[in-house]
Amino acid sequence: MGKRAVSVFFVFCLLMGIVSLRIVSLTTGEYAADASLNNTKSIEVSDERAPIYDCNGRLITNTQPLYFAAVKPTAKALSALSDVLDSGELETVKEKISKGYPAVVLVDTPNINCEDIQIIETVSRYSYNQPAAHLIGYTSSDGEGVAGLEKSFDKLLSANRRCLSAVFASDAQGRTLSGAQITQRIDSDYKSAGVYLTIDLEIQKIVEACMDSSGVGIGSVVVLDHETGAIRAMASRPVYDPSNVAGSLNAENSPFVNRALCAFAVGSVFKPAIAAAALEQGLSYNITYDCTGSIEVGGVEFGCYEHRAHGTVDMRGAIEKSCNSYFIYLAQKMDKESLVSTLSALGFGRGTELCSGIEASPGNLPQADSLDSPAAVANLSFGQGSLLATPLQIGAYMNTIASEGVYKEPFLIEKTVDAERENFAHEERAGEQVLSQETSEMLSVFLKSAVENGNGNGAKPDACTAAGKTATAQTGTFENGVELYNTWFAGWFPTDKPRYVVVVMKERGSGGASDCAPVFKKIADSLKTSGFLEE
Repeated sequence: MGKRAVSVFFVFCLLMGIVSLRIVSLTTGEYAADASLNNTKSIEVSDERAPIYDCNGRLITNTQPLYFAAVKPTAKALSALSDVLDSGELETVKEKISKGYPAVVLVDTPNINCEDIQIIETVSRYSYNQPAAHLIGYTSSDGEGVAGLEKSFDKLLSANRRCLSAVFASDAQGRTLSGAQITQRIDSDYKSAGVYLTIDLEIQKIVEACMDSSGVGIGSVVVLDHETGAIRAMASRPVYDPSNVAGSLNAENSPFVNRALCAFAVGSVFKPAIAAAALEQGLSYNITYDCTGSIEVGGVEFGCYEHRAHGTVDMRGAIEKSCNSYFIYLAQKMDKESLVSTLSALGFGRGTELCSGIEASPGNLPQADSLDSPAAVANLSFGQGSLLATPLQIGAYMNTIASEGVYKEPFLIEKTVDAERENFAHEERAGEQVLSQETSEMLSVFLKSAVENGNGNGAKPDACTAAGKTATAQTGTFENGVELYNTWFAGWFPTDKPRYVVVVMKERGSGGASDCAPVFKKIADSLKTSGFLEE
């Protein structure tokens, strides 16, 4: 009985052992299958910095599509690639996949009809004809910010990234499994992180197109929002390609310089500032002067443009006809301390920091003690001599006249977002009343008349009214015995309900009326056509 019990127990244990072994075998087999499916090989396709956006949240960077072919190591895939790659690229891919390993290669098309190839779309940092290139700047080959906003916000843009990989199912040796699908994986995502500018991308594109079609090969344009002082567009020419910086290193005319933030001789576009200072000192706009084409002050003769005689003009006529002699005569009547104080309040002689590392030059505003001779005052009165100003400063001062005497500091950064959390937002600031409302309203009438009836007529838009002033500034620089000029037009539109202030500056120009006024007109009409101005 005891022996039989032992035998039964032995058989029972044997049976239970077989069952247990079967369970373990089945379980182990399923885990092995899962492990096999989970063996993958991934290849990084892109690692993108957080973008730079416009005021409406539209991408300024990270917009140019790039297509990568994720390729299984098959003859079929290699054959399909032979139609889209050159021989050198094809040989490189062939070398990789001949060992049974997958590859990823940049291609020019999103359409390759092959089941062993998966197209993965990503973006390049910069686009062809990258908008606002001088503001955006560029990165190094290692992806670090080197210039512009890329450098100013390098830490934020680098810390928030989108990493995209192609994923291939593979065996334990890393060789691709033939039947498995190629997938893509986002390892991290910048989501809404980035730098948000006041730039309006559509206005920026319009401005750049107008510059290029009008032959502004060396110069700049600035567009300010009248209501806030926000910079809606800022363009400089010549421009470099941020995707190929080396290609512009030896180019002529300094393509890396943002001329909108550099100081230049300004000429007659400065005359309304002198008129403003005169009116603020109580001098009458009815003061007249009989212009014969030149005037002698302190033993020095100063001429109007081409020594053209304007006859008897008052302040309105002098602005319409851009009469140097009138403003030289007017400035001699002014208190120098008060004159310089008003000009300083209008933004001349002080820089504007747009963000860390990007600042507009302060230019040069002569101080009262340097205006120690009638000739020095005369030079200042029509924007010559040692006076220098940036296109951005000219825009801010014109906006002050358009804003009933309220100076509004231009700004560029709307907000920054880090890891989906806003860590900076521009605070709206009350402008500073630097001119009386009466002075500004009077000058607005005169500047409208300069466009309607004066030598700024070429700036008159078809779409709306405008006010503004031309300039042809001497630089003191000669080439082949001929003096080079900076030419300008600065103003706003519509006149009575201002929306945008626009400054156009061209280096090596011939005249503000011929070079820059038509560009202003083209920008105004284009903005109207594009829906940026109310009916």
